[in-house]
Amino acid sequence: MVLQPRPIRHVWLVVGAVVTVVIAVLGSALSSGSFRVVIAVLTVGAGAALGRLAMGRADPRPSVADERDDDAQGRDDAAGYRDLVAGTRDEAAGHRDRSAQRRDLESDRRDAEAGERDQAGNRRDAAGDQRDLAAGERDVASERRDEVRAHHQIQGHAPIETAVDASVGARQEAASDRERASQDRHAGAAERAQAEHDRATASADRGASADERAQADADRNTASADRGASADERGHAEHDRMAALDDRDASAREREYASVDGLTGVYLRSAGFVELDHEVDRARRSGAPLVLAFVDVDHLKDINDSRGHDAGDKTLLAVAKTLAAQMRSYDLIFRYGGDEFVCALVGVTIEDVTKRLALANVALALGPEHASVTAGLADLRPGESADALVARADATLLRLRQQIRQPPEVTNP
Repeated sequence: MVLQPRPIRHVWLVVGAVVTVVIAVLGSALSSGSFRVVIAVLTVGAGAALGRLAMGRADPRPSVADERDDDAQGRDDAAGYRDLVAGTRDEAAGHRDRSAQRRDLESDRRDAEAGERDQAGNRRDAAGDQRDLAAGERDVASERRDEVRAHHQIQGHAPIETAVDASVGARQEAASDRERASQDRHAGAAERAQAEHDRATASADRGASADERAQADADRNTASADRGASADERGHAEHDRMAALDDRDASAREREYASVDGLTGVYLRSAGFVELDHEVDRARRSGAPLVLAFVDVDHLKDINDSRGHDAGDKTLLAVAKTLAAQMRSYDLIFRYGGDEFVCALVGVTIEDVTKRLALANVALALGPEHASVTAGLADLRPGESADALVARADATLLRLRQQIRQPPEVTNP
């Protein structure tokens, strides 16, 4: 009966996955981009280190499949890191866009204030022009007064002081108007200079906003490229995992073929002893009895010599199948030598195994090969090794063979 080798349980892989997930969750809880990058690096390192530790515990000699899995894990870690960096760049681009929008709003506000200052300057210029015009009119009126005063002075109709006072007052009022007009022009020039400065600042802000948007677009393009590269890396990693899985399947089949007897389908001697050690350990842990049967095919040499080796092979195959049919599905059977088999049963007694072997002999006798077996039985003793147990069962078989070959004693009447 063929028993599949026990699979290696990758306990450390599970531990590595749990640690990596915990670190990733901590990273997602942090809002800062720099902290996320640090957590990403820790995640990559923890996953890779524990992955290598798991591979090392599973098999101290890495296979091609293990190396491919390591490469695939590295690609996945790199892809995750790229995705995290791309997300950080997207966040930075969003911040830049919002800053650019705020600058645009500030630029629009400054433009509006500059327009209002321009209008105020225009109004002051218009008022200054009006004051200049009024001052000119006053100057003309003053000149006329001077002429009238001179005329009256010549004619002697009006006192000189009155004409002089009127002329001086007109000139003073004209000078005051001109001073106010000059102040208004200076104020208008200052308003225009401030408006020009505001326009320059607004233009610079718009340029900075354009640069920020261009950088944001570049960051988004880089992030998109990184995500594309991550997708490619994951595709390669998946391909590598499939190849590694195929390699493992092929390796498992090769190990199975290497440990199984090609004729009878049961374990070979070396693989059988490995499994027998497991059965002995299991019996000791559970406290259950273990019975070992050292089975020898009767007269196999005579069958080979008289009927040919093909008949001998058929006999061996029939014995292996019949033993498997009488044993439980999980009982161990392996081929010890040319015509010898070993059966190990846990949780049964020697009497139970004796009955099973008797039924096997009945089935073999009724079968097309008409074969039979003889077995030596031994139950596991405390502290006994698998080799010692097999040796005791073999010794029991040898004693049975000697008893069978010894002729019966003749009693004299």
